[in-house]
Amino acid sequence: MQSPFKTAELQALLDEMAREAPFPSIDALNARLAQRMQQYNTTPQPELGGLSPDQAAQLLYGDWATVGAFRVTGEAAPEALLAVPIVADARLLMAYLGANGPVKLTPKGNLTRAAVAELAPQLRSEALLEERGGLAPLPVRNEDDVRWLPVLKHILLFGKLATKRKGLLLSARGRALLPDPQVGSLFVELFLTFFRQFDLRYLYSGTPHLGLQQTLPYAFYQIGRTAHDWTPFAPLADAAWLQSARDPFASWERDHPEARFNAFRYRVLEPLVLFGLLERRLLPAAAPYLRRAEYRCTPLYSTLLRFAFNVP
Repeated sequence: MQSPFKTAELQALLDEMAREAPFPSIDALNARLAQRMQQYNTTPQPELGGLSPDQAAQLLYGDWATVGAFRVTGEAAPEALLAVPIVADARLLMAYLGANGPVKLTPKGNLTRAAVAELAPQLRSEALLEERGGLAPLPVRNEDDVRWLPVLKHILLFGKLATKRKGLLLSARGRALLPDPQVGSLFVELFLTFFRQFDLRYLYSGTPHLGLQQTLPYAFYQIGRTAHDWTPFAPLADAAWLQSARDPFASWERDHPEARFNAFRYRVLEPLVLFGLLERRLLPAAAPYLRRAEYRCTPLYSTLLRFAFNVP
C-alpha cells in the first residue's frame, strides 16, 4: 500500500521550500520545514477525503480499542445487539457447540451434514443473501453450501471462542461471552476478529486490493459521513475507499468501471449489513440480476463505531 500522505499538496510544499532556498543556516531551514510540515499535517487534504494527514494517521495506525481515533464499542441496548444477524448466528453456533461438543468434523475440517442440516435453517445471515437472479435456491447439504457458516466457524476459531479438540468445542472464553449480558463484549470480539484477523479476500476473489483491509477505519469513517440516506454502492465505495489503497485498474475493470467497486461491496458493505450497521435494498429492475444495491447506515452505526481525533 502506498503512503496515504503522499499527496499533490506535499509535493507542492517541497517545491515551495526549493523556491525559498538558500536558507541562511541549517537551523533556519529546519525551522521553516517544521513550520510548513506542521501546517501541512493539520490541513484537510482532498486525497484523504477531507481529513488532514494527522487525522488519517490517527485512524489508520490505531488498534481499534485503546490507540487511535477509531473505537469499536458494544455500548448499545442488549436487545438491539441480540438481533444483529452475525451476533445471533454466532450465539446459535456457540450454543450448539456448548450443548453437543465436541462436534465431529469431516476429514476436511468441515461441519458434518447433520450439523449443517440443524444449523442452516436457523441462520439469520441466510435471510440477508441477495436474490439469485430468479434461480431456484441451491440445495444445502454441506458446510460450504451455506454462505456465511464457514466464515462464522473460522471467526469463532480465530477469536478463540471455539477450539478444535477431537472435534469442535466451545472454549472457556466462548462460554464466558455466551450469556445475554455479555452480548456487547461478544459484538466487539466478533467485529475485531472479522475485520482484523479474517482475510476479507475470501469474500470476493477478484482484484486483490491488499490495501483495503489495512485501511478499514478510514472506510468506516467515510461510510458514516456518506451513507446517511440510501446511497448506490459504487458512489459509496468510491467515496469511502482510500485512493492510495486501491490496486491499479485491471484491464477488465476499465471495461466495467462499476465492477471495480465489487471488492469494496463484498468485503466491506455486505459484512457491515451482517453486523447490523448498514441496511441494503435492491432497486426494481427488468430482471432480478439487474437490480442495483443501495446502502444506508442504521442507528447502531454511530453507536457502535466511534471516531475521536486528538487535536495536535
